[in-house]
Amino acid sequence: MRHLVTVLALCFFFGIPAAAVADNFALYSDACWHKEAGDLLGTRIGIVRLSDAPYVFLQAAGGDWNAPFIAKASAKDLKQGTLVFSISDGGKSVSFRGTITEKTVTGLFNGWFGDKGKPLTVRLSRVPVAKKGAPDCR
Repeated sequence: MRHLVTVLALCFFFGIPAAAVADNFALYSDACWHKEAGDLLGTRIGIVRLSDAPYVFLQAAGGDWNAPFIAKASAKDLKQGTLVFSISDGGKSVSFRGTITEKTVTGLFNGWFGDKGKPLTVRLSRVPVAKKGAPDCR
């Protein structure tokens, strides 16, 4: 986690052009603001391509952003349009398998469940890294 934060901080500190950062970092999200409850809801996945490997950070929001999970991804899988990673959530193994394009990440979590007890499925759209806030939930 510190390695990821350090790389991003150095990019911004030394004024690396936004295009260069964009080539190495992509953010996908379905986060929205629930007006009635006053809560942020959703999921976001970021892909950071470092010299040794690509890394994934995953955050869920249920009121506000929870602490992120960090996982290593496969560069070969990403080149083939597949995103696969595993995390440990309170000692429980959770894995993700899905597809990734320039515009979306779609897939499901094995170990996290959504409506009706089925594995949680997400469809996340790519969003600008510098974008502040979230749209209203529909």
